[in-house]
Amino acid sequence: MTSEPIQLDPLLQSRIAQPRVTVRCGDVDLTEFVTRLEITEHERVPSAIIILEGAPLPQFDFMARVDALRYNDTDPVFTGTITDATRTGNRLTLNLFGMTELREQGVAPWATHNVPPPDLMQMLVRDAGFASERIQIDTSLHPAAELFEIAVPIVGCDIGAPIPIANDVRLIPFSRDWEARFVQHGEALDHLQKTYAEAGALAVTYVHAQSWMSDAEKAGLRRINSSIDWLVVLLRNGSSARNQRPVEQFTRANFRGKPNLAPAVLVTGVRSHRSWLRDLRSTSHPDFPAVADALINTPAPRRDWQSQNSYAAFRRAANEELPTALRVSALWEALEYYAADVAGVPPFRKTELRALRRRAITGLNDAQTKRIEFAISQLNSTSLQERIWVKAEKEGTLIAYGERQLIARLRAYRNAMVHGGGEGEIERRDMEHAVSIVSRLLIGSANAKGDHRS
Repeated sequence: MTSEPIQLDPLLQSRIAQPRVTVRCGDVDLTEFVTRLEITEHERVPSAIIILEGAPLPQFDFMARVDALRYNDTDPVFTGTITDATRTGNRLTLNLFGMTELREQGVAPWATHNVPPPDLMQMLVRDAGFASERIQIDTSLHPAAELFEIAVPIVGCDIGAPIPIANDVRLIPFSRDWEARFVQHGEALDHLQKTYAEAGALAVTYVHAQSWMSDAEKAGLRRINSSIDWLVVLLRNGSSARNQRPVEQFTRANFRGKPNLAPAVLVTGVRSHRSWLRDLRSTSHPDFPAVADALINTPAPRRDWQSQNSYAAFRRAANEELPTALRVSALWEALEYYAADVAGVPPFRKTELRALRRRAITGLNDAQTKRIEFAISQLNSTSLQERIWVKAEKEGTLIAYGERQLIARLRAYRNAMVHGGGEGEIERRDMEHAVSIVSRLLIGSANAKGDHRS
């Protein structure tokens, strides 16, 4: 199928006339500099070429989402990400793809049995990092809700009989009955044969009232991971008494052992018998990094311990093979180290705090006084996000308002996980944009130090 251009207004912009198409990268408006916008579609996937001309161009982030909208219209005619950019003089040519996540995220080995096509589409799109609300499948094609069985092989765990752990998860021996169920998936077993051969047990749970297999898999894996986390806590207890009872036996080698989840899952609908066997390893295959380009006119790294720890945490945040939750936590660890040396401007003088304390504690008992004193002691403290942006401004690192909002959204995501508010969803493109923002902050801090490579 050949690419057919989408018909757009031939005049995209004018420095005198009102622009007919608005182009934004993140929340940076590039419309004034657009001299060409061509959108094509191939097999229902859009791509675009945008040429920007002018000097200087405003700073924007290549990892941010790009939207092209007709004037006074809220629905974009194109939404995508920049795949590459080339500068020639004052001209910058951007190539964009409408569904980059699907192209970058490959498909790991898997096999199915009785799985309808909508279930497969849902799985592929969710694996690519799209949020559930962006997936539009006609409700008439939604499978019926049912009970699902989720089974994951466990390496480094040998048991003789089923053992309940927690959260409705059981460890069961890997038997011939289970091997027969894997065999029905045919050639996928060949690729994962070593995984199952090394499995001493399976972690099994049941997920109720789910329509989509990918949703059931996600819920089941979260529950199994949580249970294995708790099992490791129990195994690493070296106390001679547990639950006020003396321990009958202890072996150091057993204490140091730990069960590991193998990167595979078997999902089965109990009523429909639809099932799939999947390899859970990352299928993202980025190109080799342009190391030489990245080192051109760049600052030397800072050598203080906060910066070194920040770089180490950032490296984990940039690892696309890690789950989003771990990447977000690592990103905020990097930001905490980044802003560790920032002291905010105190809004209260010490004399004002002392006067406030004297007035506030009048007539209070000891417990109430301690609480009031603690609250007053925190009045001059600043939040982590405030310190981050204070440092960025001090060091001259430009961060757009929308980028600050994205970082704040990741903070809310992290806080919800830590404080029990649920995990929520972060799209992969937003995660990669956030990683780029933090990279900019760290490089800006190194630039402020003033040492550059030759």
